[in-house]
Amino acid sequence: MIVFDCPECGEEMEVSDRKAGHHVHCVNCGAFIEVRERAPSTKKRKRKRKEKRRPDYLEGWEYAMYGTIFALSPCINAIISMVLHAFWNEQYPMRAYQINQLSWIIFAVQFILGASCCCISAIMRP
Repeated sequence: MIVFDCPECGEEMEVSDRKAGHHVHCVNCGAFIEVRERAPSTKKRKRKRKEKRRPDYLEGWEYAMYGTIFALSPCINAIISMVLHAFWNEQYPMRAYQINQLSWIIFAVQFILGASCCCISAIMRP
């Protein structure tokens, strides 16, 4: 296997040895890259990994923070998630998708709990 970084976006790619000397498309940015026969030295690869931009996923603490905010603000969580989705959609599409999904999940839980309370109170009336 040949492991190398995309010169355009820094995405680490791995291709079979048969692709040496051929061109491949980057899985992240779509750039057309020539695969060299030798992989860059491990020192350069380690250094480049540290410089690589932050992944496009929400981290655990962000899930907890946004989840708490959405749970404590039932009417506002849709607005907050729409604003965050609009800001992140271009640069961080996966993060925008995740914040949207988190908002919908919390909304569904709040709706089910509210509907359950209404049904139980309707049944319990004398």
